[in-house]
Amino acid sequence: MLGTGVNPGFWTMLFYAALICTTVAVLRLFLQEVLGRRDVPEQPVLMEAVLLKRLPAEARSRILRLSAADHVVRVVTDKGETELRMRFSDAVNEMDGVEGYCTHRSHWVAVEAISGTRREAGRWVVELCNGDEVPVSRKYQPDLEAAGLLKR
Repeated sequence: MLGTGVNPGFWTMLFYAALICTTVAVLRLFLQEVLGRRDVPEQPVLMEAVLLKRLPAEARSRILRLSAADHVVRVVTDKGETELRMRFSDAVNEMDGVEGYCTHRSHWVAVEAISGTRREAGRWVVELCNGDEVPVSRKYQPDLEAAGLLKR
């Protein structure tokens, strides 16, 4: 050892190196396990739309659809409807993280809310799980067909 006048042999140095490496590896695994448990949430984390934060607390739930009229966006959730004064395009942009499609220039629907589709007088209509029906315009029909939501 340094300053003692004793020079350890090869096997002694190998033993100490292996001991140090093993200790570091065990500590690393232990810390990953401990820190990993703390980071795991109790419930699965769902992608949440930014728009949800604009709704009153009692109306916050899964967003089914958005509809626009004038400068008001109607947000329909599992818990009811809320009207927000904002542009429709801004509301749709705040739905990042939720899979959905514009079906019309003033309608957006979440894919998980769609229960079926049908043709009515030559036009497509999207049926939602809450019983609402949303029209599909010719402009947005190819997007919905490409997603497999409309079948000819």
